[in-house]
Amino acid sequence: MKINENKPPTERWSEYLSEGEKIISEYDMGRSIILVTNQRVISLKKFPKSFVEVKYEDIRSLEHLTQIAWSRFINALVFLAIGYYIYNLSKHKDLSITLGDIFKNYFPELYGIFPFKELIILGIATLFILSIYHFLTFLMSIQGYLIISRKDRAPIKIGTAFTQNVRDLIRAIEKRITEREIEVRPALEVLKQKQEIHEEVRISGDELEKISLRIEEEIKTLGETPILLISTKSENHIQAIIATLSFIINKKNSNGIYISVNRPYMDILRILTENNINLENIVFIDCVSHSTGRIPKKAENAVFIENPSSLEEIGMYTDKLLVRLKPPTFILLDSLSSLLIYNTQKSVKEFVHFIINRMRVENIGGIILAEQKKEADDIVRTLIPMCDREITI
Repeated sequence: MKINENKPPTERWSEYLSEGEKIISEYDMGRSIILVTNQRVISLKKFPKSFVEVKYEDIRSLEHLTQIAWSRFINALVFLAIGYYIYNLSKHKDLSITLGDIFKNYFPELYGIFPFKELIILGIATLFILSIYHFLTFLMSIQGYLIISRKDRAPIKIGTAFTQNVRDLIRAIEKRITEREIEVRPALEVLKQKQEIHEEVRISGDELEKISLRIEEEIKTLGETPILLISTKSENHIQAIIATLSFIINKKNSNGIYISVNRPYMDILRILTENNINLENIVFIDCVSHSTGRIPKKAENAVFIENPSSLEEIGMYTDKLLVRLKPPTFILLDSLSSLLIYNTQKSVKEFVHFIINRMRVENIGGIILAEQKKEADDIVRTLIPMCDREITI
């Protein structure tokens, strides 16, 4: 496979592209080259040459697995031992005569047809080749495989170590899947979501008091550092956040991290200030302001992530901020539903599992909010056993 590095990627791989298709990025995986285009993912195997493609809507999941094939290693040793034993035996004894005698006694009609000496040499060589094959397969299993699972078709398996190049490829494909989902989503739905972010919050005092009492009662029965999964209707979502923070910050004097995927920092700041929440005890990880272009010039208690699809960056800042905060601490993730707009189900599950495990290790409380929407049902069911309690509001 000859590659002209001087040409632009789209021109370099033009023979594999359809009309109007452009290459976003390319990745050399050793034995394969992966092309991420605006329409699909293409896998080009160098030897033997092969072409496999998968459209973004057909990708079920992306994962890198390292499952060491110990059985292959054992097979390699067995074949090597048998081959060596026969080879060593043949140096002291003419096995061709022994084999010939067996055929002469039991299969006289076949005696004289086969060249027994050559067959023994071929058998020993075959055993050594099988040993080498199984050992090489064992070595390949150590580095692992990048697996692109496809709907109704066999997955694409690429032998490669979990390098930064592989991480970049996974991130590029997941980003493109998210972009495709946004592209095909009806314009009316997009407009509705934007309005939800920027609309004024009108909070009923009676309704807020009911929600506050419910959440306060639940938290009191669960000890000092419970992990709660709060499922809310859309109209109750912000009330649940205010009620929770009012109790754990104003009454329990806790401090912690607010991961915002639903609203920009300035909107949250205004809402919490209007409801008398002590902002000195909160550090914000804002994943929205960049996309809205509303980043404040000065925000000492906030960090700004470029977009909500940067889950690794969110996790990294969460770790850094936990070191800075004085115990007791908590982590609040304000919307699983919004996180699913920008990421795949699988990546959101992995991210939330990471956050919950971090809470357990650090012995801190957690609040994960999810609006009662169909797309979030599956991940909510997965998280219920991991949390101390689910509260439905």
